[in-house]
Amino acid sequence: FFDTVLSYCVIMDVFDVNSTVKEMARVLKSGGEAHVAMVQTLYNLFFNDKKAQSEPLNKRLERYLKNEHLEVDTVPGFAHFVVYRRPPSFYINMFIQNGLEIKKMIEVPINEKMSNDPKYAARMNAPVFMYFILHKL
Repeated sequence: FFDTVLSYCVIMDVFDVNSTVKEMARVLKSGGEAHVAMVQTLYNLFFNDKKAQSEPLNKRLERYLKNEHLEVDTVPGFAHFVVYRRPPSFYINMFIQNGLEIKKMIEVPINEKMSNDPKYAARMNAPVFMYFILHKL
């Protein structure tokens, strides 16, 4: 068993999140920590989703609490790259159901270091990542 499990920008692309989180909890020692980073769900809904680019704000917000897959344009060379967009509560409930306590959650906004790219400069201060520190009970 492991003291620490790390998941960086993977969990939001997994179809079966429950099995993934269950396996993370299984391989952690009691008292171990899991560190999970993912793209913030609002970021994909507002900036990366090809469908959202043509939707008015109220339509995008109606979709916020839904679990859905999105076709995004963030990966050069992939015309049809799909990610799953789920609200933060979905992940939080998966963690809790699988015996992982949330010690800390951090939302990371786009900052000056990222804003050298014109694409990101227009998105300054928008939350781009969610980072969870989890403790196995």
